[in-house]
Amino acid sequence: MKRLTAILLCLLTVICSVLALGSCAKGEVDIPSGMKICKGGADLGYYFFVPSEWTLSNSGSVYSAYVSSLDNSSVSLTETDLPEGTLDAYFKESMSKSNFSITYVVDGKECLFGKRQAIKYVYDYMYTERSFRTMQILVPYGERLLLFTYTASGAERSGSGKTYYEYHTENVDKITEEFLFVDKNGEVDSKTESAPEYDSDGWRLLSDRAKAGFDFYVPADYITDRSEGLVAAHAADLSNVNLTAATATGVSIDKYWANRKEQLRDIVGEITEIRVGEATEFGNSKNAFLYEYTYEHNGTVYHVYQVLAVTRFKGYVMTFTATEENYGSHTDEIIKMCEKVKF
Repeated sequence: MKRLTAILLCLLTVICSVLALGSCAKGEVDIPSGMKICKGGADLGYYFFVPSEWTLSNSGSVYSAYVSSLDNSSVSLTETDLPEGTLDAYFKESMSKSNFSITYVVDGKECLFGKRQAIKYVYDYMYTERSFRTMQILVPYGERLLLFTYTASGAERSGSGKTYYEYHTENVDKITEEFLFVDKNGEVDSKTESAPEYDSDGWRLLSDRAKAGFDFYVPADYITDRSEGLVAAHAADLSNVNLTAATATGVSIDKYWANRKEQLRDIVGEITEIRVGEATEFGNSKNAFLYEYTYEHNGTVYHVYQVLAVTRFKGYVMTFTATEENYGSHTDEIIKMCEKVKF
């Protein structure tokens, strides 16, 4: 419950009027121009910078700052234990416990926070009969999860031609860019993660080509499933896809499928085959074969589209799984995923 309420705690903190002043920690870290430390240190593992003219309002384990007494647009940072399962499922479960009626503007887009990969949500809602827009960014950090929140009014800021939220986005972008991770000795963390890469169609590169040996693209709104050695992602309806190297070697594709089918039957029972071993297009692979089937598990029917491919003497398996109810809405995406693969 503590983990599930962390997002809501952060949200409620920043939408209330902020009155208390906080103190600024001192340190030897280089402070970006025009900014000051809201909170930071080697003991925390990071430094959180905000614009120097903003007012600090740290309270317990929630570190925050707001623009001024006349403009309560604010940012905050807190942390919690890294949840089990996907970050998207964690976020959606947390938000389901709120009393807000939310309209998503950005729903789980991957981004960078400091030099770490993160997931961003932006949504609109009403609070005390006033409109607000909130940005929340979830940042995996070892066994912890950082929760960054920016909230501002959806009303127009006088004389600017912009809403309060829009007016401060440049400052907020700088806050997220300048966030600094450090090691236990206070030295700048040299770990740098790449920003998401997109192709001309706006599809996101899911794989690390240097590690995986291939480029695999998914729709931009798919959420990466982070697990060591796994190239996988899921859609909002939890339909999921992964592309991995085949674990069996020295066997034909027909034999690989026969073994795989027996393993599946041991787990889920009967399988209904739809297409078996049909030659198919799969990026630049010259030998790819399609296996499409359904099975029932715990009363739900699942539909699987699986491609077995051989290229450069290595085997690969792409698997897309969805409930039968959701499968039809993804068929065009599946075909496009297969077309975009490059080994």
